[in-house]
Amino acid sequence: MIGVLALLLVHPIRDRADSQWVNAYGRWFSVALLAPLIMLLMAVGKRVDQYGVTEPRYFLLVLGLWGLGVALAYAFTASRNIKVIPMTLAGLTLLTAFGPWGAYQVSRRSQLHRLDRIAAAAGRPARGRHHHQLPLFRARRQGRHLLHSRCRSAARRAPQR
Repeated sequence: MIGVLALLLVHPIRDRADSQWVNAYGRWFSVALLAPLIMLLMAVGKRVDQYGVTEPRYFLLVLGLWGLGVALAYAFTASRNIKVIPMTLAGLTLLTAFGPWGAYQVSRRSQLHRLDRIAAAAGRPARGRHHHQLPLFRARRQGRHLLHSRCRSAARRAPQR
């Protein structure tokens, strides 16, 4: 994020004769961001696969995909319109804040689905599905951790008095 902020701050001087480095910085910074962004997305994807979607993982995944899209656009096109960065980020903020695709609804569905799987694996079929038996202590520990994280998430969103 600091690199993107630096790119936005030096953008007004890009047309001056003594500032040709700004265009090179913008292009190569975008290319340099590709590998870290891909690694970030792979790491978040692995965590989502293991433990499901939580609000922080959702936002990290969305911002990682947004950053990858911006980096690809700046690395492989001649466009240097920086208005795209805040406009797309604002649109993404609105899209992820509300509705069934919002962070809180997606996280809630993912964690409830995971809780159903844990219950089913412990020998308590959830909604008619049957899974292999997990050791009971492991299922309880996973379920307790999952419920604890959901309670913390709800407490963060509750209005403070």
